Amino acid sequence: MATRQHARHACAVLLAVCLFGCKRQQNPNPTMQAGEHDKTSTTPRILWQFKADSRIFATPAIGSDETLYVASYDMLYALNPGGSEKWHYVTASPLWRDSPIIGPDQSIYVLTVGCEIHALNPDGSKRWIAVVGYSEPGVLLPGLFGPSCDAQSAPALSRSGILVVPSGQGTLWTVDLRSGSTLKRLLSAPSAGVSSPAILPDRTIIEGSQVNGGTLSAVGEDGQLAWSVHSSQFASFGSPAVAADGNVVISDSTAYLFAFDPSGRKKWQLAGRWGAVPVIAASGVIFDALDYDQFAAVDADGRLLWKIPMARPSPAAIAEDGTVYFVGYLQGNDALAIALHPDGNIKWKLPVAGISEAGPTIAPDGTVYFVTQGMGSENAGMVYAIKENNGGLMKGGWPKFHGKVNNDGQAITP
Repeated sequence: MATRQHARHACAVLLAVCLFGCKRQQNPNPTMQAGEHDKTSTTPRILWQFKADSRIFATPAIGSDETLYVASYDMLYALNPGGSEKWHYVTASPLWRDSPIIGPDQSIYVLTVGCEIHALNPDGSKRWIAVVGYSEPGVLLPGLFGPSCDAQSAPALSRSGILVVPSGQGTLWTVDLRSGSTLKRLLSAPSAGVSSPAILPDRTIIEGSQVNGGTLSAVGEDGQLAWSVHSSQFASFGSPAVAADGNVVISDSTAYLFAFDPSGRKKWQLAGRWGAVPVIAASGVIFDALDYDQFAAVDADGRLLWKIPMARPSPAAIAEDGTVYFVGYLQGNDALAIALHPDGNIKWKLPVAGISEAGPTIAPDGTVYFVTQGMGSENAGMVYAIKENNGGLMKGGWPKFHGKVNNDGQAITP
């Protein structure tokens, strides 16, 4: 999904209220056992499930007509809200981990490991193909990695209508949505190539990488570097998340979760091996994986609120009512689709087939779409649709990977 780095909590009722409104105080004992003060409600039923041709590593996107776009390793699917297939599109090179993006006119954009951006019309017909990164389509590297391309992270869509594609050579490539024309090295940054970018309300592009011991950079659309900060040696920044107040939350791969203000000044850091894809509620509460075997919540001031045992948790998605959804393992169980109350107590859990490195997404009608890699020799990824009365995706903060249901990477404006 996005990025390759998917590395991959009890509190009293008062704390649950505080998470989403009142002044918060640090919890003196934030560690809790899964199921403690269990609030588990009746598990909802699966509306439908869809088996893909191959594994799914990327977060789906949802169009304005509620079409669900799912990228498997080999192809892009368009699914009706009822679960039937509308169409599928096959590319010459695998899609790997790169989530589809939906533009303002409902065109769909996907990046392949062959360094190609494919632009599709809503009916699945091809508009254009643009070549980005340092590769030629079809060129293969020795070994098992397939086509060679140094553009390996999900692009973002700028507010002026260009796709921003980071590459491993320190370049942010851009592609014009209308024509498909590629502008090489227009936005040169010292940190491009590892994480998926985020676009601030002022159009600044935020990008993290492993360059120079971990670098987080802010670049304007004019190609000017606004600021950059560095992490520890040998670290690698994950994908940035943008809070409602404009602060940028991001983890490095070794030691800390960070928050920076829009000018690049560090506000706080919290120790731990955090996941590569934090999400942020409208209140500023941050949810992310911790130390590979826990899931945690952190308040807007960088204080740990709670953490629960949870092996291999996927990135999360937050609904308008505060419910947090993700896939993970509880005490050696099979993989589970999990819904948490904002205080870390389990709302419900449901067995699913296989682990997930991609976060779920939430439709406006409250339907939650989970994706997994599937199990066994079939290598068949799965899509699960679960109906909830949750108000849809949270309308503030950074409630899922790449921010919004169309995966454009733009910060949500008030």
